[in-house]
Amino acid sequence: MERVLEALGAVYQKALANLKTKVVVNGRLNGDRLNDEQLAAHALAYLATELEACRQLSAWAARVGGEFEGKVARAYVGE
Repeated sequence: MERVLEALGAVYQKALANLKTKVVVNGRLNGDRLNDEQLAAHALAYLATELEACRQLSAWAARVGGEFEGKVARAYVGE
């Protein structure tokens, strides 16, 4: 599952870099451009939330160590 989490993290980093190219001007966030890219910014925030949920659920399953918990974590991450 670690490889999947790494891949999801890489997707997030690419999406973040892509959005930054659209909303950062001279090293500063441009509010008008961010407003124009609201949908992309929302999607990035949603991706960040899901990624962290996957990481936390995976860590929980590893701590608990049960077969059922592992299946729950894998199902969530897979989804």
